[in-house]
Amino acid sequence: MCNKHQKTHQGAYIKEYKHYWHNVLKDNLTIHYEDVLKLIKWPLTSGPENSPLPKEVLNKFSNLTKN
Repeated sequence: MCNKHQKTHQGAYIKEYKHYWHNVLKDNLTIHYEDVLKLIKWPLTSGPENSPLPKEVLNKFSNLTKN
């Protein structure tokens, strides 16, 4: 195979590979993030009279929202 075509195919493969894993990670994180938002009852529309959230739930939320 010509070296020029090999580099073109390799570049396309790498681009598709990155795109695939980006979508897998995005979908996975979205599912986890939505689950945590449900646990903290987001959006927080009710007043402060609700019972405090469990520390475990807040830790999950914190871990997902870290930079």
